Amino acid sequence: MNFTKDFDAVIFDMDGTILDSMWAWRGENRCFLKRHGLPIPEEFKENIDVMSSHALARYIEKAYPGAFTFDSIIDEYIESMKRHYVTDVFPKKGARAFLEALKAQGIKMCVATATPRENAKMALSQHDLLDYFAFVTDDKENGVSKSKPEYYDIVAKRLGVSRERCVMFEDSLYAMNAAKAAGLTPFAIEEKVHTGNQQLMEDIKNTALIFVKDFDEANGILFG
Repeated sequence: MNFTKDFDAVIFDMDGTILDSMWAWRGENRCFLKRHGLPIPEEFKENIDVMSSHALARYIEKAYPGAFTFDSIIDEYIESMKRHYVTDVFPKKGARAFLEALKAQGIKMCVATATPRENAKMALSQHDLLDYFAFVTDDKENGVSKSKPEYYDIVAKRLGVSRERCVMFEDSLYAMNAAKAAGLTPFAIEEKVHTGNQQLMEDIKNTALIFVKDFDEANGILFG
């Protein structure tokens, strides 16, 4: 594979991909329950620290009808994450050097995230990474979830590239599958919250064209 001849653009996920932030998102599961005096559900005690915020939010909405809505729960997570982005979330190893290498090769870049884009811009600005990207977009702006192939068609068109000439750099399997279905090429980066799930890790590695532990490794594979 000759990266610069095979591809024109890279669409990056943010949480768990550019930023080492999934530990904070997952930690918010316990924090939310504690803030509201709620017990950890018996069925989630073994995986409360690795389950998605959306999965817990759906459970809480059903378990406590009228007390919470899915949107209000996620909004509370997002507000709490603003503090993490400022204080204790940092880029993954080698991220800046990799972005510099892509920029030097004239590769177009953007961020497509499930996090509200204004929060994402703030988080990236904290580490002087925002200017590498043509734009930052989210599910709300595109009117469709990252779990849907049409999301990636919208983003690729906005970048001005064909889907077949575009890479999606991700840590989440659902987004890799959607990007692949749209005709993009998924690349995967290791995310620690996933490593205990052997089947998930195998599925990620089988879906992505390449799998890297960090961006230093990605830099070596693509530009070394």
